[in-house]
Amino acid sequence: MIKKLAGETWKQLQFAGHKALRKKYAVSSLGRAASYHTSVEEDGKLLSGSVTSGYRTLNLHLESGNGTIYLHREVAKLFLKKPSPKYKFVIHINHKKNDNSFKNLKWATLEEV
Repeated sequence: MIKKLAGETWKQLQFAGHKALRKKYAVSSLGRAASYHTSVEEDGKLLSGSVTSGYRTLNLHLESGNGTIYLHREVAKLFLKKPSPKYKFVIHINHKKNDNSFKNLKWATLEEV
């Protein structure tokens, strides 16, 4: 069971192969990650993941091979509207790679990176 923090919203991750996994995965608007069977609040388990080049990641074992998911990108996909297709990158506004709250993330173009 995971205690919900003030103002926190959870959304399920959707990626190729997610339905074949034993558990479901979700990220929160505050940048936390969890695995669960029924619901995050009911039987969820917080995941610490790994750190790759300073970015928090989840390594999932999919039938098609291992998949690495960058938490900041998933939070942005689920909680931030992409201005247009040319915005392909997600940057941390305060330059702290461990702060994955949606308020600290921004979609950016190659020129802004």
